[in-house]
Amino acid sequence: MRTKHLCTIIVSAVALLVGSAQALDVNGYLLVDPSITETGINVGVSSAGHLDVAAGATLNVTTDMLRIGAGASGQLTTGANATINADGNYYWPSQFEHGSFSIGADGDAIASFGAGTTINSKGEIYIGYDYRWDPAHSAAADVTFGAGSTINIDQTVGWALKIGANEAVGREVRVRMTDTTLNGVLFHTGGTLEVEGTVQANSDSARFRTSGALGTYIKPIGEGSKLVNNIGGFQLMGLQVDVSEYSVPQGNTWYSILEGTPGTDWLAIYRDISFAAGTDPNWLIQTVGDDGIENRRVEVMYAGDINPPYIMGDSSLDGYVDDADLSLLLANWHNTTDWGHGNLSDDDPFGGTLGFVDDADLSLLLANWHAGTPPPMAGGSVPEPATMLMLAIGAAGALIRRKH
Repeated sequence: MRTKHLCTIIVSAVALLVGSAQALDVNGYLLVDPSITETGINVGVSSAGHLDVAAGATLNVTTDMLRIGAGASGQLTTGANATINADGNYYWPSQFEHGSFSIGADGDAIASFGAGTTINSKGEIYIGYDYRWDPAHSAAADVTFGAGSTINIDQTVGWALKIGANEAVGREVRVRMTDTTLNGVLFHTGGTLEVEGTVQANSDSARFRTSGALGTYIKPIGEGSKLVNNIGGFQLMGLQVDVSEYSVPQGNTWYSILEGTPGTDWLAIYRDISFAAGTDPNWLIQTVGDDGIENRRVEVMYAGDINPPYIMGDSSLDGYVDDADLSLLLANWHNTTDWGHGNLSDDDPFGGTLGFVDDADLSLLLANWHAGTPPPMAGGSVPEPATMLMLAIGAAGALIRRKH
């Protein structure tokens, strides 16, 4: 292997335009500007390595893999609108894997792709995912795709961007995508996928599976962020949703965080999704599209405190059980109605359940008479004589009915 150990190396189009039959090992810092072509590149082999692709520059790998973290720690950065062509085809017969690009397999890795970066990969791309399925080689990975980045995977050779199997042996994996488009299968088996803006994962099925104790998470960032599949749907097998940085208005509106196309089938085994441990219980989640007609999607809602505590008997919801509540009940005596009109025994202030207003409701009101805090204008005054009379009649009626 040819090895670069210098602290700083600037590679020009003239110096390494064609490259070598051997893969290039990068230990130290390597700047690519404006282009480089190599049969293979290993960043961070015997010591830490950093591959830096300048804005608008092009990196070509023709035969072997592009590996970031290839024994030691590795780092990859690209400027805006850079291009990476990973045309190598590293084949592992035992796993039927055709890999072209690996971030974090033999060494911990960090990668940051600038806005508008394009990645064209012939084989699969691995992030925190050992392509040999060998836990001894597992490493951590932290990857960020800038706004407008595009990832294209040749479906005739490779098929997927694979994230996070290394989590199965306790190595942390985080991937953040901002308004990023993936043309290929998303295969997420561990770690956290952060989604900011609209991220597209276009394939027959975006797949989420849990491979280890650390779990598989999707984390929408900001307001209205979601992952969209414009071709197919999703396989959700143990996916957990982290809404700690998701922002939506409090209320009773559902917001999509995963949205696919209509499908003829969405088996229950592919709708195993829940919130991460410790999530505020006011968050709600549901899957939609079981009928194969609607878009397959996962929606969340932050109900917040839209159902605040209430006082039994307070039909007017002014925080105090008084004449106003009794008047509502009496006005609807022996009618079928809801809580706001005196149906206390069959409904709550938020359910909308209809029921018959009778002595059961009157008894509940009387049992809580003057419970709560009087409104400012009420002044805590005693009821009017007519109110006292109605209370007495109501209480007597309730007692008579209980005796019979």
